[in-house]
Amino acid sequence: MESLSREDGRTISDILLTANCGPQVRLRLLLPEEAATRKVGLLLLIGGHRTGRHAVDLIGEPAGIAYAAIDYPYRGNDSLSGALQIAGAIPAIQDALLDTPPALILAMDWISRQPWFDAGHAELAGVSLGVPFAAVAGALDDRFTRVWLIHGATSNYDWVLHMAENRVKNRVLRDLAVRASLLLAYGNSFRTADWLREIAPRPVVIIAARDDERMPQGAPAAYRTASESEHVSLMWTEGKHVEPGREYELQQLVDLVVGEMQATSDNFDRRTNLLPMPGQLP
Repeated sequence: MESLSREDGRTISDILLTANCGPQVRLRLLLPEEAATRKVGLLLLIGGHRTGRHAVDLIGEPAGIAYAAIDYPYRGNDSLSGALQIAGAIPAIQDALLDTPPALILAMDWISRQPWFDAGHAELAGVSLGVPFAAVAGALDDRFTRVWLIHGATSNYDWVLHMAENRVKNRVLRDLAVRASLLLAYGNSFRTADWLREIAPRPVVIIAARDDERMPQGAPAAYRTASESEHVSLMWTEGKHVEPGREYELQQLVDLVVGEMQATSDNFDRRTNLLPMPGQLP
């Protein structure tokens, strides 16, 4: 483990976790100054493949909360070009997909043994690509007290089909390509909507962006359907899909999630300030 203490009392650590049988996980942990004297809540993040554990660097001040994020457990070549290289990487990609929920649980195993950890406030957030993996891990591990699904899709098929529109113009070929891709990626095992029921009665919060260019046209209706459960809440943010460099979109999400975590830990309900708009079209 590499740790770096900062002048403001925060500590950032890069940690390599190894399971007895399973994935090796790289975790980045950002602890607030308060963690030295009292227990603090946790926000564990799984975002895009390239962002990985660096997601904690985008959030900013810990504000009394521990932030953690993991890299995807992918052990292949990151720079793939051409059909042969991509085909050769398929086994490593498949392993990474299957290992990601266990990697989140492994991270939780380590965090739960730390003296600063407040087990009553352990929250998991999947962002964009990380949404289906967070849904699975959140369902399998009841130590997560709340699960956030942020700027992702409830249907992997609709999402991948939408993303493929500019690459495969022919509708029939596009449909076949998407179905084949999801078959290779075990897409049926990561259907977010199916796992929502397994997380209950613990709360789930879906956050969608009003002008999300990466989501299919039918996404708003799918969000509303998912939020019909008493355990699922739906909120909207302004702007486009969150990604590094989009500070407006990122700041809204930080304010929503961290603000709600702080309010909950203080036993004070401030959800009316968090822009909840269930049932409304973006």
